[in-house]
Amino acid sequence: MLITESNKQSLHATFCVNDDKIYLQGLEVVLLDKATEEHVLVPAMEALYRKDMEGARNLLRIAIHVLLVKAVNLVLLASDDLLGVLPHNDPLLRKCIDPMDALARSILHWAETTANVHKKL
Repeated sequence: MLITESNKQSLHATFCVNDDKIYLQGLEVVLLDKATEEHVLVPAMEALYRKDMEGARNLLRIAIHVLLVKAVNLVLLASDDLLGVLPHNDPLLRKCIDPMDALARSILHWAETTANVHKKL
């Protein structure tokens, strides 16, 4: 998971609370190590804020590759700022999840399921 300093504490709290639920579903959360975060992800965010899209893109690719080398199947881009960094045709995007898109899909699925249950009543 790619995280930034601003959302690190809330994500850590969320993982601590939901760790058992995640584990029971057969999933494991893998975060970037501190060195990679400091030397790759933080500079990627700084490049993004400087409007250096090429630098941000290259550093984000490195961070994603680091996670993929650790046998991660999917990377959750836990920052809205990171979503537009990679071009839409980048093959790495197939390994990334937009958390808002995933949430919207889950809500639609829940609404459809709930509607079907109410129709049967």
